Amino acid sequence: IKDTVGDLRIAGDKITLELEDGTDVKVIDQFGVNITGVTTTNRLYVSGVSTFIDDVDFDSQVRFDESEKALTFVDGAAIRVGTGSDTSILHDGTDTIIRSKTGDLKLISSGDDITLSSNDDILLQVDTNKAAVNAVGGAEVQLYYNATERLSTTAIGATVFGDFIASGVGTFGKLYVTGISTFADTVNVSTGATITSAGNAAFAGIVTANGGVNVG
Repeated sequence: IKDTVGDLRIAGDKITLELEDGTDVKVIDQFGVNITGVTTTNRLYVSGVSTFIDDVDFDSQVRFDESEKALTFVDGAAIRVGTGSDTSILHDGTDTIIRSKTGDLKLISSGDDITLSSNDDILLQVDTNKAAVNAVGGAEVQLYYNATERLSTTAIGATVFGDFIASGVGTFGKLYVTGISTFADTVNVSTGATITSAGNAAFAGIVTANGGVNVG
């Protein structure tokens, strides 16, 4: 059928287009269009509900996999949310990236805890790329001040880089000091010795001095 002028109209309650072998490939009725097989179209406008019974592929970049019940994206294809695509989620082939361009990125759990689990390290950065907390898998946890390491846990405790200032009571199994220590109040060494802020010292046992002792 060929019409070079005006419209070509075919009327009926149901219109069926079929192949030579009798297979129906397109049925048009009051319910819409029913297509059997693969249909390629430049644009598809749908004003009502569309029901897909198998995989749906969007230009080989995004696919709904019916068997997996999953919406899959190829590497580099992003999920973008918000006016102006403010938030995006993508996998670049190596890393998975969640990026927010405006406002805060908040993880909110109204049920219970939030757990961050990693097969290796967990690194928290501030000011774009300054290390703040680095939890090394199977090893230390490092705390930073403005990208400078100040405390690192060890197998037997922790190491402090710089000054250690405590405003309350500190109890230590062992305390190693390589420089000068200044105490603002009384220092108790278990029950064996007490040094007060007034300069008085009391010892429960024998005092041994390898050098000179000045009294008075």
